[in-house]
Amino acid sequence: MPPPFLLMFDYKLLEALDMVLRCGSFDAAAKRLHLTPSAISQRIRQLEERHGEVLLRRETPLSATASGEQLLAHVRQVRLLEADLAKRFDASNDDVAWSNLRVGITADSLAIGLIAAIAPNLLPAKLLLDCVVEDEALHA
Repeated sequence: MPPPFLLMFDYKLLEALDMVLRCGSFDAAAKRLHLTPSAISQRIRQLEERHGEVLLRRETPLSATASGEQLLAHVRQVRLLEADLAKRFDASNDDVAWSNLRVGITADSLAIGLIAAIAPNLLPAKLLLDCVVEDEALHA
């Protein structure tokens, strides 16, 4: 497993883990996320492979391992921070809603300052940037 500071979080995978535990089953989580149970299972498996350990105990009832609980605490904290940020932005201009813009970006592009270059355009457009970061060196 790579050192913790090298892990990149894929929030759609974390969302699947969170929803499975909130709903109590893969089927119920799939319905809530408008996916198939197979897609949910694949997301959990991919998340576990990336982290190099089991994150979900597949017994009745479903439960998170200690590592799974840490990831859940992280994703839930991020959601709270995003909701707080959205409230503050909405309070400044209630007539226009904020939108999320999900983009894939390489770690190299991030390192050379791509976000800083486009950031001035995000606030006036009321866009929250959701970056999915991949290190292309890991796939070489």
